[in-house]
Amino acid sequence: MRHETEYPAPSQHDYDNVLALNTAFLNVTTDLKGPQKGRLAMAPFLLFSLRENDSQWWRSVLLANPQKDLLAPPDSASTALRALQSAAVGFVWQLARRNPYVARIITGSSPGWCELLAEQPLITLLGRVGSRSDLLISRLENSYNIDTSLLADGASSRAVVRQYSHLVTLQSLLTDQRQPLQPLASAACSLTIPSEQLTANRQVSDKKV
Repeated sequence: MRHETEYPAPSQHDYDNVLALNTAFLNVTTDLKGPQKGRLAMAPFLLFSLRENDSQWWRSVLLANPQKDLLAPPDSASTALRALQSAAVGFVWQLARRNPYVARIITGSSPGWCELLAEQPLITLLGRVGSRSDLLISRLENSYNIDTSLLADGASSRAVVRQYSHLVTLQSLLTDQRQPLQPLASAACSLTIPSEQLTANRQVSDKKV
Protein backbone atom coordinates (compact mmCIF):
# COMPACT_ATOMS: atom_id res chain seq x y z
CA MET A 1 0.00 0.00 0.00
CA ARG A 2 1.40 3.37 -1.01
CA HIS A 3 1.57 6.07 1.63
CA GLU A 4 1.33 9.69 0.58
CA THR A 5 4.14 11.63 2.27
CA GLU A 6 4.04 14.89 0.33
CA TYR A 7 2.22 17.95 1.58
CA PRO A 8 -0.18 19.79 -0.75
CA ALA A 9 1.76 22.74 -2.11
CA PRO A 10 0.33 26.25 -2.36
CA SER A 11 -1.39 26.82 -5.69
CA GLN A 12 -0.78 29.67 -8.11
CA HIS A 13 -4.08 31.13 -6.91
CA ASP A 14 -2.74 31.11 -3.33
CA TYR A 15 0.44 32.87 -4.42
CA ASP A 16 -1.57 35.42 -6.39
CA ASN A 17 -3.45 36.33 -3.23
CA VAL A 18 -0.24 36.55 -1.20
CA LEU A 19 1.25 38.84 -3.85
CA ALA A 20 -1.83 41.08 -3.81
CA LEU A 21 -1.85 41.30 0.00
CA ASN A 22 1.89 41.95 0.17
CA THR A 23 1.58 44.70 -2.43
CA ALA A 24 -1.26 46.33 -0.52
CA PHE A 25 0.73 46.08 2.72
CA LEU A 26 3.79 47.73 1.17
CA ASN A 27 1.62 50.46 -0.35
CA VAL A 28 0.09 51.25 3.03
CA THR A 29 3.14 50.96 5.27
CA THR A 30 6.26 51.82 3.24
CA ASP A 31 7.61 54.37 0.80
CA LEU A 32 9.60 51.86 -1.25
CA LYS A 33 10.09 52.60 -4.92
CA GLY A 34 8.06 50.69 -7.50
CA PRO A 35 10.67 48.10 -8.59
CA GLN A 36 11.75 47.42 -4.99
CA LYS A 37 8.15 47.09 -3.91
CA GLY A 38 7.33 44.67 -6.72
CA ARG A 39 10.30 42.44 -6.00
CA LEU A 40 9.71 42.33 -2.25
CA ALA A 41 6.00 41.60 -2.68
CA MET A 42 6.94 38.40 -4.55
CA ALA A 43 7.90 36.72 -1.26
CA PRO A 44 6.00 33.39 -1.00
CA PHE A 45 4.61 34.29 2.44
CA LEU A 46 2.84 37.24 4.02
CA LEU A 47 5.21 40.10 4.79
CA PHE A 48 3.17 40.87 7.88
CA SER A 49 2.06 38.87 10.88
CA LEU A 50 -1.51 38.52 12.09
CA ARG A 51 -0.21 37.70 15.57
CA GLU A 52 -0.54 34.03 14.70
CA ASN A 53 1.76 32.97 17.54
CA ASP A 54 0.01 35.04 20.21
CA SER A 55 -2.78 32.71 21.30
CA GLN A 56 -3.55 34.78 24.40
CA TRP A 57 -4.24 37.87 22.28
CA TRP A 58 -6.51 35.97 19.93
CA ARG A 59 -8.49 34.26 22.64
CA SER A 60 -9.01 37.55 24.47
CA VAL A 61 -10.44 39.31 21.42
CA LEU A 62 -12.58 36.34 20.39
CA LEU A 63 -14.50 36.08 23.65
CA ALA A 64 -18.26 35.90 23.08
CA ASN A 65 -18.86 38.98 25.24
CA PRO A 66 -15.54 40.81 25.39
CA GLN A 67 -15.30 43.63 27.92
CA LYS A 68 -13.89 46.88 26.65
CA ASP A 69 -10.33 47.28 27.90
CA LEU A 70 -9.57 50.92 28.64
CA LEU A 71 -5.91 50.26 27.86
CA ALA A 72 -6.58 48.43 24.59
CA PRO A 73 -5.25 50.06 21.40
CA PRO A 74 -7.89 52.06 19.53
CA ASP A 75 -9.36 50.91 16.26
CA SER A 76 -7.25 51.65 13.22
CA ALA A 77 -7.92 55.11 11.79
CA SER A 78 -6.67 54.15 8.34
CA THR A 79 -9.33 52.99 5.90
CA ALA A 80 -6.66 51.36 3.74
CA LEU A 81 -5.25 49.46 6.70
CA ARG A 82 -8.68 48.25 7.79
CA ALA A 83 -9.37 47.04 4.25
CA LEU A 84 -6.01 45.22 4.15
CA GLN A 85 -6.60 43.54 7.50
CA SER A 86 -10.10 42.41 6.58
CA ALA A 87 -8.87 41.02 3.26
CA ALA A 88 -5.96 39.22 4.93
CA VAL A 89 -8.09 37.71 7.69
CA GLY A 90 -10.71 36.59 5.15
CA PHE A 91 -8.09 34.98 2.92
CA VAL A 92 -6.31 33.14 5.75
CA TRP A 93 -9.66 32.09 7.26
CA GLN A 94 -10.84 30.37 4.08
CA LEU A 95 -7.38 28.88 3.56
CA ALA A 96 -7.35 27.50 7.12
CA ARG A 97 -10.63 25.76 6.35
CA ARG A 98 -9.62 24.51 2.90
CA ASN A 99 -5.93 23.74 3.32
CA PRO A 100 -4.46 24.34 6.80
CA TYR A 101 -0.97 23.27 5.68
CA VAL A 102 -0.81 26.04 3.09
CA ALA A 103 -2.19 28.51 5.63
CA ARG A 104 0.71 27.58 7.91
CA ILE A 105 3.29 27.89 5.11
CA ILE A 106 2.02 31.34 4.16
CA THR A 107 1.70 32.70 7.71
CA GLY A 108 4.15 30.66 9.77
CA SER A 109 1.32 29.69 12.12
CA SER A 110 0.55 26.63 14.24
CA PRO A 111 -2.22 24.06 13.67
CA GLY A 112 -3.99 25.36 16.78
CA TRP A 113 -4.18 28.90 15.42
CA CYS A 114 -5.56 27.67 12.10
CA GLU A 115 -8.19 25.68 13.95
CA LEU A 116 -9.10 28.68 16.10
CA LEU A 117 -9.60 30.81 13.00
CA ALA A 118 -11.47 28.15 11.05
CA GLU A 119 -14.04 27.51 13.77
CA GLN A 120 -15.16 31.16 13.82
CA PRO A 121 -17.90 32.52 11.52
CA LEU A 122 -16.16 34.93 9.15
CA ILE A 123 -18.48 37.84 10.02
CA THR A 124 -17.68 37.36 13.73
CA LEU A 125 -13.97 37.16 13.03
CA LEU A 126 -13.94 40.36 10.99
CA GLY A 127 -16.05 42.15 13.57
CA ARG A 128 -13.63 41.25 16.35
CA VAL A 129 -10.27 41.93 14.69
CA GLY A 130 -10.75 43.65 11.32
CA SER A 131 -10.20 47.17 12.61
CA ARG A 132 -7.84 46.48 15.53
CA SER A 133 -4.81 48.75 15.42
CA ASP A 134 -2.66 46.09 17.10
CA LEU A 135 -3.45 43.16 14.77
CA LEU A 136 -0.95 43.59 11.96
CA ILE A 137 2.80 43.43 12.65
CA SER A 138 5.44 43.93 9.97
CA ARG A 139 7.96 41.16 9.37
CA LEU A 140 10.36 43.46 7.54
CA GLU A 141 12.29 44.52 10.64
CA ASN A 142 12.48 41.00 12.11
CA SER A 143 15.72 39.25 11.13
CA TYR A 144 14.73 35.87 12.64
CA ASN A 145 18.43 35.52 13.52
CA ILE A 146 19.45 34.96 9.90
CA ASP A 147 22.07 36.54 7.67
CA THR A 148 19.66 38.13 5.23
CA SER A 149 17.44 41.21 5.28
CA LEU A 150 14.05 41.31 3.60
CA LEU A 151 14.24 45.06 3.10
CA ALA A 152 17.62 44.77 1.38
CA ASP A 153 18.19 41.28 -0.03
CA GLY A 154 14.49 40.54 -0.32
CA ALA A 155 14.07 43.46 -2.70
CA SER A 156 17.34 42.91 -4.59
CA SER A 157 17.43 43.26 -8.37
CA ARG A 158 19.48 40.04 -8.43
CA ALA A 159 17.03 37.15 -8.67
CA VAL A 160 19.30 34.64 -6.91
CA VAL A 161 19.87 36.94 -3.93
CA ARG A 162 16.18 37.83 -3.72
CA GLN A 163 14.92 34.26 -3.86
CA TYR A 164 17.52 33.10 -1.33
CA SER A 165 16.38 35.81 1.08
CA HIS A 166 12.72 34.92 0.63
CA LEU A 167 13.17 31.18 1.11
CA VAL A 168 15.63 31.44 4.03
CA THR A 169 13.27 33.85 5.79
CA LEU A 170 10.37 31.48 5.15
CA GLN A 171 12.21 28.53 6.64
CA SER A 172 13.25 30.59 9.66
CA LEU A 173 9.72 31.90 10.06
CA LEU A 174 8.37 28.36 10.25
CA THR A 175 10.83 27.35 12.97
CA ASP A 176 10.52 30.59 14.96
CA GLN A 177 7.74 29.23 17.15
CA ARG A 178 7.54 28.11 20.75
CA GLN A 179 7.24 24.54 19.52
CA PRO A 180 9.17 24.28 16.22
CA LEU A 181 7.46 22.23 13.54
CA GLN A 182 10.35 20.43 11.89
CA PRO A 183 8.30 18.43 9.33
CA LEU A 184 6.67 21.65 8.17
CA ALA A 185 9.98 23.48 7.92
CA SER A 186 11.57 20.58 6.07
CA ALA A 187 8.71 20.52 3.60
CA ALA A 188 9.09 24.26 3.10
CA CYS A 189 12.71 23.76 2.05
CA SER A 190 11.52 21.85 -1.02
CA LEU A 191 8.96 24.44 -2.08
CA THR A 192 9.56 26.21 -5.35
CA ILE A 193 8.04 29.48 -6.47
CA PRO A 194 5.63 28.82 -9.39
CA SER A 195 6.99 29.40 -12.88
CA GLU A 196 4.60 32.33 -13.40
CA GLN A 197 6.03 34.01 -10.31
CA LEU A 198 9.61 33.35 -11.37
CA THR A 199 8.86 34.88 -14.75
CA ALA A 200 7.42 37.95 -13.06
CA ASN A 201 10.49 38.12 -10.84
CA ARG A 202 12.80 38.10 -13.86
CA GLN A 203 10.77 40.82 -15.53
CA VAL A 204 10.90 43.02 -12.45
CA SER A 205 14.60 42.39 -11.91
CA ASP A 206 15.42 43.93 -15.28
CA LYS A 207 14.28 47.30 -13.96
CA LYS A 208 16.72 49.44 -12.03
CA VAL A 209 15.83 51.18 -8.79
